[in-house]
Amino acid sequence: MSVFGLKVIAIVTMVIDHVGLYFFPQVLVFRMIGRLAFPLFAYLIANGAVHTHNIKNYFLRLFVFAFISQVPYYLVNKISGAENWGLNIFFTLAGGLLVIISINKFRNFFNWLPILVLTMFIARTFSFDYGMMGILSIVAFYIFREKFLFLFITQALLFLSPYIFFFLGFFGKDLSTLGLVNIVQPLALLSLLFIDIYNQERGIGIKYFFYIFYPIQYLIFYLLLLFKSV
Repeated sequence: MSVFGLKVIAIVTMVIDHVGLYFFPQVLVFRMIGRLAFPLFAYLIANGAVHTHNIKNYFLRLFVFAFISQVPYYLVNKISGAENWGLNIFFTLAGGLLVIISINKFRNFFNWLPILVLTMFIARTFSFDYGMMGILSIVAFYIFREKFLFLFITQALLFLSPYIFFFLGFFGKDLSTLGLVNIVQPLALLSLLFIDIYNQERGIGIKYFFYIFYPIQYLIFYLLLLFKSV
Protein backbone atom coordinates (compact mmCIF):
# COMPACT_ATOMS: atom_id res chain seq x y z
CA MET A 1 0.00 0.00 0.00
CA SER A 2 1.59 3.28 -1.18
CA VAL A 3 0.96 6.82 0.03
CA PHE A 4 -1.28 7.24 -3.02
CA GLY A 5 -3.35 4.23 -1.94
CA LEU A 6 -3.74 5.55 1.59
CA LYS A 7 -4.81 8.95 0.26
CA VAL A 8 -7.41 7.44 -2.05
CA ILE A 9 -8.93 5.36 0.77
CA ALA A 10 -8.89 8.39 3.10
CA ILE A 11 -10.58 10.66 0.54
CA VAL A 12 -13.22 8.10 -0.47
CA THR A 13 -14.15 7.24 3.12
CA MET A 14 -14.22 10.96 3.99
CA VAL A 15 -16.69 11.68 1.19
CA ILE A 16 -18.86 8.72 2.24
CA ASP A 17 -18.84 10.05 5.81
CA HIS A 18 -19.85 13.55 4.68
CA VAL A 19 -22.61 12.23 2.41
CA GLY A 20 -23.99 10.38 5.41
CA LEU A 21 -23.68 13.42 7.67
CA TYR A 22 -25.37 15.91 5.36
CA PHE A 23 -27.80 13.80 3.33
CA PHE A 24 -28.50 10.53 5.15
CA PRO A 25 -27.96 11.25 8.86
CA GLN A 26 -30.09 8.26 9.91
CA VAL A 27 -28.16 5.74 7.81
CA LEU A 28 -25.42 4.63 10.19
CA VAL A 29 -23.35 2.70 7.65
CA PHE A 30 -22.12 5.93 6.02
CA ARG A 31 -20.70 7.18 9.31
CA MET A 32 -19.26 3.75 10.12
CA ILE A 33 -17.28 3.68 6.88
CA GLY A 34 -16.30 7.29 7.43
CA ARG A 35 -14.53 6.49 10.70
CA LEU A 36 -11.54 5.25 8.68
CA ALA A 37 -10.86 8.65 7.12
CA PHE A 38 -9.37 10.72 9.94
CA PRO A 39 -6.76 8.26 11.26
CA LEU A 40 -5.52 7.78 7.69
CA PHE A 41 -5.16 11.54 7.24
CA ALA A 42 -3.52 11.79 10.66
CA TYR A 43 -1.01 9.12 9.69
CA LEU A 44 -0.35 10.78 6.33
CA ILE A 45 0.48 14.04 8.14
CA ALA A 46 2.92 12.23 10.44
CA ASN A 47 4.44 10.34 7.53
CA GLY A 48 4.60 13.49 5.44
CA ALA A 49 6.48 15.24 8.24
CA VAL A 50 9.18 12.58 7.94
CA HIS A 51 9.54 12.76 4.17
CA THR A 52 8.86 16.41 3.34
CA HIS A 53 11.76 18.55 2.13
CA ASN A 54 10.45 21.64 3.92
CA ILE A 55 8.25 21.00 6.95
CA LYS A 56 7.59 24.72 7.50
CA ASN A 57 6.16 25.09 4.00
CA TYR A 58 4.14 21.94 4.66
CA PHE A 59 2.64 23.57 7.74
CA LEU A 60 2.00 26.81 5.85
CA ARG A 61 0.06 24.97 3.11
CA LEU A 62 -2.15 23.29 5.70
CA PHE A 63 -2.71 26.57 7.53
CA VAL A 64 -3.60 28.50 4.35
CA PHE A 65 -6.04 25.86 3.15
CA ALA A 66 -7.58 25.73 6.61
CA PHE A 67 -8.74 29.32 6.11
CA ILE A 68 -9.72 28.73 2.48
CA SER A 69 -11.81 25.71 3.45
CA GLN A 70 -13.54 27.35 6.39
CA VAL A 71 -16.01 29.35 4.29
CA PRO A 72 -17.53 26.40 2.38
CA TYR A 73 -17.27 24.31 5.56
CA TYR A 74 -19.27 26.97 7.40
CA LEU A 75 -21.89 27.27 4.64
CA VAL A 76 -22.56 23.53 4.47
CA ASN A 77 -22.82 23.03 8.22
CA LYS A 78 -25.05 26.05 8.63
CA ILE A 79 -27.51 25.14 5.87
CA SER A 80 -27.59 21.47 6.92
CA GLY A 81 -28.23 22.29 10.56
CA ALA A 82 -25.28 20.18 11.70
CA GLU A 83 -24.49 20.50 15.39
CA ASN A 84 -21.27 21.03 17.34
CA TRP A 85 -19.11 22.10 14.41
CA GLY A 86 -16.35 24.69 14.62
CA LEU A 87 -13.15 24.73 12.58
CA ASN A 88 -12.45 22.32 9.75
CA ILE A 89 -10.04 19.38 9.75
CA PHE A 90 -7.18 21.36 8.18
CA PHE A 91 -6.81 23.28 11.44
CA THR A 92 -6.46 19.96 13.28
CA LEU A 93 -3.90 18.64 10.79
CA ALA A 94 -1.92 21.89 10.97
CA GLY A 95 -2.05 21.81 14.78
CA GLY A 96 -0.72 18.26 14.87
CA LEU A 97 2.06 19.16 12.45
CA LEU A 98 2.97 22.18 14.57
CA VAL A 99 3.53 19.89 17.55
CA ILE A 100 5.68 17.60 15.38
CA ILE A 101 7.78 20.60 14.37
CA SER A 102 8.29 21.43 18.05
CA ILE A 103 9.25 17.79 18.76
CA ASN A 104 11.92 17.95 16.05
CA LYS A 105 13.19 21.29 17.30
CA PHE A 106 13.31 20.72 21.05
CA ARG A 107 13.72 16.92 21.25
CA ASN A 108 13.40 16.90 25.03
CA PHE A 109 9.90 15.82 26.09
CA PHE A 110 9.56 18.52 28.73
CA ASN A 111 10.44 21.23 26.21
CA TRP A 112 7.78 20.34 23.63
CA LEU A 113 5.10 19.13 26.06
CA PRO A 114 3.86 22.70 26.78
CA ILE A 115 3.35 23.25 23.03
CA LEU A 116 1.33 20.04 22.84
CA VAL A 117 -0.81 21.08 25.80
CA LEU A 118 -1.33 24.59 24.37
CA THR A 119 -2.26 23.20 20.94
CA MET A 120 -4.74 20.80 22.52
CA PHE A 121 -6.24 23.67 24.53
CA ILE A 122 -6.66 25.76 21.37
CA ALA A 123 -8.19 22.79 19.54
CA ARG A 124 -10.65 22.33 22.39
CA THR A 125 -11.46 26.02 22.77
CA PHE A 126 -12.06 26.70 19.08
CA SER A 127 -13.72 23.34 18.36
CA PHE A 128 -11.26 21.92 15.85
CA ASP A 129 -12.69 18.91 14.05
CA TYR A 130 -11.69 15.88 16.19
CA GLY A 131 -10.40 18.33 18.81
CA MET A 132 -7.77 17.27 21.30
CA MET A 133 -8.06 13.63 20.28
CA GLY A 134 -7.17 14.58 16.72
CA ILE A 135 -4.02 16.42 17.81
CA LEU A 136 -2.93 13.51 20.00
CA SER A 137 -3.59 11.00 17.23
CA ILE A 138 -1.30 12.82 14.80
CA VAL A 139 1.45 13.18 17.40
CA ALA A 140 1.17 9.51 18.43
CA PHE A 141 1.38 8.41 14.79
CA TYR A 142 4.61 10.40 14.48
CA ILE A 143 6.26 9.29 17.72
CA PHE A 144 5.43 5.59 17.28
CA ARG A 145 5.65 5.40 13.48
CA GLU A 146 8.30 2.66 13.68
CA LYS A 147 6.76 0.77 16.63
CA PHE A 148 3.44 -0.62 15.45
CA LEU A 149 2.49 -2.20 18.78
CA PHE A 150 2.80 1.12 20.64
CA LEU A 151 1.13 2.87 17.72
CA PHE A 152 -1.82 0.49 17.97
CA ILE A 153 -2.09 0.86 21.76
CA THR A 154 -2.07 4.67 21.69
CA GLN A 155 -4.57 4.89 18.84
CA ALA A 156 -6.80 2.30 20.52
CA LEU A 157 -6.83 4.34 23.72
CA LEU A 158 -7.74 7.47 21.75
CA PHE A 159 -10.49 6.01 19.59
CA LEU A 160 -11.91 3.93 22.42
CA SER A 161 -11.86 6.95 24.73
CA PRO A 162 -15.64 7.63 24.38
CA TYR A 163 -16.31 4.18 25.80
CA ILE A 164 -13.61 4.56 28.45
CA PHE A 165 -15.19 7.81 29.61
CA PHE A 166 -18.65 6.21 29.47
CA PHE A 167 -17.64 3.37 31.77
CA LEU A 168 -16.00 5.89 34.09
CA GLY A 169 -19.38 7.56 34.39
CA PHE A 170 -18.78 10.73 32.38
CA PHE A 171 -21.79 10.13 30.09
CA GLY A 172 -24.28 8.75 32.55
CA LYS A 173 -25.73 5.26 32.23
CA ASP A 174 -27.35 5.50 28.79
CA LEU A 175 -25.01 4.52 25.94
CA SER A 176 -26.96 6.76 23.54
CA THR A 177 -25.60 9.81 25.37
CA LEU A 178 -22.26 9.11 23.70
CA GLY A 179 -23.70 10.32 20.42
CA LEU A 180 -23.94 8.47 17.11
CA VAL A 181 -20.39 9.11 15.92
CA ASN A 182 -18.76 8.27 19.24
CA ILE A 183 -20.61 4.96 19.39
CA VAL A 184 -19.02 3.83 16.11
CA GLN A 185 -15.72 5.67 16.63
CA PRO A 186 -13.75 2.49 17.53
CA LEU A 187 -14.16 1.40 13.89
CA ALA A 188 -11.45 3.97 13.16
CA LEU A 189 -8.96 1.33 14.31
CA LEU A 190 -9.64 -0.63 11.12
CA SER A 191 -7.60 2.01 9.32
CA LEU A 192 -4.51 0.55 10.99
CA LEU A 193 -4.87 -2.50 8.74
CA PHE A 194 -4.11 -0.29 5.75
CA ILE A 195 -1.35 1.55 7.58
CA ASP A 196 0.27 -1.74 8.56
CA ILE A 197 0.68 -2.72 4.90
CA TYR A 198 2.08 0.66 3.87
CA ASN A 199 5.19 -0.12 1.80
CA GLN A 200 7.02 3.23 2.13
CA GLU A 201 6.37 3.92 -1.56
CA ARG A 202 4.96 7.22 -2.74
CA GLY A 203 2.94 5.86 -5.65
CA ILE A 204 1.19 8.29 -8.00
CA GLY A 205 1.82 11.87 -6.92
CA ILE A 206 -1.34 13.81 -6.00
CA LYS A 207 0.35 16.34 -3.73
CA TYR A 208 -2.19 19.12 -4.05
CA PHE A 209 -5.28 17.09 -4.89
CA PHE A 210 -6.59 16.80 -1.33
CA TYR A 211 -5.87 20.46 -0.58
CA ILE A 212 -8.07 21.47 -3.51
CA PHE A 213 -10.62 18.68 -3.24
CA TYR A 214 -11.45 19.29 0.43
CA PRO A 215 -13.04 22.77 0.05
CA ILE A 216 -14.53 21.92 -3.37
CA GLN A 217 -16.49 18.99 -1.93
CA TYR A 218 -18.10 21.38 0.54
CA LEU A 219 -19.04 23.77 -2.25
CA ILE A 220 -20.68 20.86 -4.08
CA PHE A 221 -22.49 19.74 -0.93
CA TYR A 222 -23.65 23.32 -0.33
CA LEU A 223 -25.09 23.66 -3.83
CA LEU A 224 -26.84 20.29 -3.53
CA LEU A 225 -28.31 21.22 -0.15
CA LEU A 226 -29.33 24.62 -1.49
CA PHE A 227 -31.07 23.00 -4.46
CA LYS A 228 -32.70 20.46 -2.15
CA SER A 229 -34.15 23.20 0.05
CA VAL A 230 -35.73 25.09 -2.87
